[in-house]
Amino acid sequence: MRRSRHPRLAATLSLVAMLAACGDDRGAQVACEPGGHRACACPDGATVGSQACTGGVFDACTDCGLRAIHPTGDRLAQYVIAKITLPVGAAQLAYDLDGDGHPDDALGSIVSAVDALALAPQAATDAAVASGQLSFLLEQISTDAAQQSATNAGARLTLAVPPATTPRFDGGDEYVVDPNAKLGEFVGDIVAGVFTSQDPASTLAPIELTLALPLVQGEPPLLLPLVAARVTFKHEANGRLSAGQLNGAIRKTDLDGAVLPTVAKLVTQQLALGNASGLATFDSNGDHVVTAAELAEHPLIQGLLAPDVAIFDSAGAFNPDPHAPEKDCISLGVGFTAVTASF
Repeated sequence: MRRSRHPRLAATLSLVAMLAACGDDRGAQVACEPGGHRACACPDGATVGSQACTGGVFDACTDCGLRAIHPTGDRLAQYVIAKITLPVGAAQLAYDLDGDGHPDDALGSIVSAVDALALAPQAATDAAVASGQLSFLLEQISTDAAQQSATNAGARLTLAVPPATTPRFDGGDEYVVDPNAKLGEFVGDIVAGVFTSQDPASTLAPIELTLALPLVQGEPPLLLPLVAARVTFKHEANGRLSAGQLNGAIRKTDLDGAVLPTVAKLVTQQLALGNASGLATFDSNGDHVVTAAELAEHPLIQGLLAPDVAIFDSAGAFNPDPHAPEKDCISLGVGFTAVTASF
């Protein structure tokens, strides 16, 4: 996502420049509709506020203190994820998504159950990453070329089109961004080389992106629409990223409508191949075809895929609520490391 190749970056930087331009007072004398408001960059350079339109021009920037929702800076670093680590158990790679003080990662229990069915999800993930079938790209944006210390830095995560040749993960691999994948654009700070994005329980700009994880080795990864995403990672002296962790949640409606049908097809294929005989328990009518409905009605699946966090309110608006009586999303977290690449 070099500036010459990625017009969205230029648009983002242009927006930041526009906000900065309205960060003083009425000097710009921009005509406006009386009673209107617009966002503005605050003098501290780290937060945003608002300007009211009075007498046809905008007043000074006030109500400062809200974290900016766009990154600042033009120092770029690009990476491809070289290792994805799945959680084993609900406590590993967890993060508190809804603000209740308890880390969330239901994926850990799901991975343990899938592993018990001899589907080996970690091995499938390792193979997909090593072959390039699963290529996840990360771009870091900040004011610091060394990516060691910056306020309002940015991180962009997205999938790549599988490369034509097997990646070497030596810093020389080149990728093409998958135009069909949803790009996640994070804002956060870099402290001692560690980037941490805003807390999803309190952010003004919730992050969504397309995550992909394989269930069966050799089969295409499942596409998972991730919401309430958060990412953290450390920029090492050798230029690589370590201690990466991506957390978020999947709407139960998305899981039932898009993910379960794909899983049902994979389970049916594995049964036909004679793999993982334990999967036969999901074929409730014995016709050797597992449907999404059979999966959804199975007690094991109902327990594993029960929503554990409330991310949206009754109107469908983003509003994490630890006290909501009805949960609507399943939490997940994965670990990663990355090496330099270009795209």
